Amino acid sequence: MRDVAVSDTKVVLVVPPLIHAGVAFTSVAGPEHIGVAYLTASLRREGIATDVLNYDLDTYIRVMKHDGFAEREATPDEMADHILKREPTFVGVTVTGPTLQTSLRLAGALKERRPDLHVCFGGHQATAAAEALMVEEPTVDSIGLGDCDFTLPAFIKRLHAGDDLGEFYGFFYRAADGRVAGGWKPQAKKGDLIRLTTSAPRAQAQPTLAERYALWDLPHPSRDDLTVIRRETGANEARLSTSRGCMDFCTFCATSDSAGFRKHTLRPPEDVVAEIEELHQKHGIDHFWLVDDNFVSRSEASQERAADICRALIKSPIRVTMRAYFRADAFTGRPDLMPLLFRGGVTMGLIGVESATPRRLQYFGKHCTTDQMRSTIAAIRGVGMGLQIGYIFFDPMTSFPDMREDADFLLEVGEAYNLFNFVQSMDVYPGTPYRRMIQNKGLGHFTHTYRGGFRDYEYADARIAPLAAAMASLYSPPLMAIDRALMRLRAFNLPRLRWLDEQSLVPRADRRTYRDAATEAEVRFGEIGRINYEWVRSAIDLAEGSFSEAQLDTLLQAANARRRPHLQQLESLAGVIDRMAARLHAAANNRPASGAMEREGVSWAIC
Repeated sequence: MRDVAVSDTKVVLVVPPLIHAGVAFTSVAGPEHIGVAYLTASLRREGIATDVLNYDLDTYIRVMKHDGFAEREATPDEMADHILKREPTFVGVTVTGPTLQTSLRLAGALKERRPDLHVCFGGHQATAAAEALMVEEPTVDSIGLGDCDFTLPAFIKRLHAGDDLGEFYGFFYRAADGRVAGGWKPQAKKGDLIRLTTSAPRAQAQPTLAERYALWDLPHPSRDDLTVIRRETGANEARLSTSRGCMDFCTFCATSDSAGFRKHTLRPPEDVVAEIEELHQKHGIDHFWLVDDNFVSRSEASQERAADICRALIKSPIRVTMRAYFRADAFTGRPDLMPLLFRGGVTMGLIGVESATPRRLQYFGKHCTTDQMRSTIAAIRGVGMGLQIGYIFFDPMTSFPDMREDADFLLEVGEAYNLFNFVQSMDVYPGTPYRRMIQNKGLGHFTHTYRGGFRDYEYADARIAPLAAAMASLYSPPLMAIDRALMRLRAFNLPRLRWLDEQSLVPRADRRTYRDAATEAEVRFGEIGRINYEWVRSAIDLAEGSFSEAQLDTLLQAANARRRPHLQQLESLAGVIDRMAARLHAAANNRPASGAMEREGVSWAIC
């Protein structure tokens, strides 16, 4: 490739809106798209001017500021107008399952206005359906496959220079004669896509452990969206990625190792800690939402790396907390690891439980037992860590006995307080073993590689379908926002205060208030969980007999009436605890208090 200037190249990276899926209301991690932030940094490192347009940003900020629940999305035409005002030469769209059709309409709107504009898709959904998209969608000029941190800048440079793209792997693109060219590098191993076309830009600094830490020379992501979030909300929280991919084989996952293009790769612990310290100093970030599929896995290298990160943070003068994902079997043989994680600031753990029934766990490919999940959850709660779980209550092959067992488990482990756990239905993504499984069983009705919905399926027991649909419909934005607030209190702020307390950073006067509030909150969470559980069990009984959505709604209104006094008390506690946690955490870092999310004078939308 010729070494050419790229000063007149302008890239706009787009995150289409996802608000129709309710994510803005239930996510506690904020709207920053860390994958796009990495691509932005990689492009800018190569001298390529890059803007980011994240269409979830405004909606999340409204929710974070308690400014309402409007779910209006920007239309493809409106997005195209915004993008073209930036005068781009290249537009990259990150595509997920729920945003694929919006992304295609956006590509059409851009091409209608600017036929010469290069439109590129990327992300796991675009990767899974890449060949079909290129053949059937003429408005898509190229598709980046897998992780494109190094391949995207090289691809854009070649386009800019007018170089022959022959033998350029890591992208599908249209050759001069119109045929689809490129693709995966022949005989490439999983996960090595990241350097198919370029040498490492810091090769002289390559560490001796580069084989272990394959992500050693990634740039730190650009923080355009974080700057906006900080300015608009004062939130001192940010997303952070310390690894990529997953070593496991969940059948429903579009990015697991079984997908064939993304193995579990790690960043060096020193680089992770350096980015944490940089964000703390530059942006005032005190809490990090780790987006890794597995911050800790059952591999020895992953376990020791997590331990190294936490040991370094314990020694550091800064005091930061983290939410991390891990599997239920990640601590096998390492009973010392959970307490170390908590001391190192991992005050919130997320486990993909998905189900408690052995039958469902088997066809989900979880390779964990219910007892392992119980043990890990008990260990999390035992050290004082907050808990968040992933749960798929409805899928085409579940049964009434399965649903009752799954509801029982949520009540048993104290996670029935969050209604979201009872309403989540399976989204079935192209290229996954789960999709093939239900197609083979005659339950899936996916007639196209990527078009159509992700719930084009029927249930093995047809009586479950109307219940799943009704539960999703009744789970309104106000209920989503309450779930989010409850999770912030129980899984985020109370564990953060316990972590500060164990370091003697909670003054005596505050300690009594915090401990009394924690005791009171647990009682209220238990009561709300029992009410939710009884409503769901009644709904299951109703569906197994003669289902009526009106009856289900009546049951929900009765449950809401029972929940109301508990929610009102928790709302009061949440405000006190949120402000205390923000104040004391800031004081631990010798900073003025900021970042409280429970606004004084703003009430929860209690139904």
